[in-house]
Amino acid sequence: MFIPPQTPLDIAWISYCSFRIGSNIYTINPQYEYGSKDFQEYEIDENPLVAPYLEEEPQRTMLPLRCFATLFDFQVGWNEQTEEILLTKEPYQITMKLGSKLVKAELQNDSEILWTKEFEMETPAVTRFDRTFVPVRFLGELFGHNVDYGATGPNSGIAIGISRPRPTEQFLDIFPYIETEQEERTFGLDIMNSHKLPFLFPFSEEFQMNIRIYDLSGNLISEMKKPVTETHNYLLLPPEQSIRTGCSVQTELEAGSYYADIKLNLPDFPDTYRMFLEVE
Repeated sequence: MFIPPQTPLDIAWISYCSFRIGSNIYTINPQYEYGSKDFQEYEIDENPLVAPYLEEEPQRTMLPLRCFATLFDFQVGWNEQTEEILLTKEPYQITMKLGSKLVKAELQNDSEILWTKEFEMETPAVTRFDRTFVPVRFLGELFGHNVDYGATGPNSGIAIGISRPRPTEQFLDIFPYIETEQEERTFGLDIMNSHKLPFLFPFSEEFQMNIRIYDLSGNLISEMKKPVTETHNYLLLPPEQSIRTGCSVQTELEAGSYYADIKLNLPDFPDTYRMFLEVE
């Protein structure tokens, strides 16, 4: 008998990025576990003295900003007029100043500011060896990643979980659902933004929900697509809010067990979510 795989079908490649206090070398481990031999080593900076260090008051681990930005695919810039450090990756811009705890985050679309918020770090960005250092936990969690220390304590290493090559998945928790009313069934996804930054859904002809229904032998029974016909060209999903998007269809199914594959047809959402249904 055909046994459907777990949900989601396509698991994002998760890597485990480890830093050590005082070390200029960091490792990326695709197995997402301590002790795995499957890892790659990289230099943080051409200057061997540029390495993570422990700020004593308050006790926070500081990481070179440019290395951090590289991991998250951000560009680092400098505004000479305002003396601000800029982290940019469309549609986001993060702004901070040396010696300041304040961090300003913006989300833009075609130069229009859609969302902005100020955050406060527990320790400010500082200069060390002519490089900018930032508290790793704050920025890691700002972008929705887990930041935790190695099993032997903070003096042995820091570890940051990062998702590649699909960074937008870090912001979202997506769950499939089904609603049945007589012969009409609605399949869809509940999308919850559980992190600190918003997410921007671009609406276009490519933004569709694809639904495929199979029997347990893997035979395709029905297929449908729901095009998005919104009047605006984007949907802003703020932090700690959710949206529900679904596709209602009238499908006559014989009594038995089935499963449905649900997928958003967007490059940044490659996962297919699977759910099961019983028809009496």
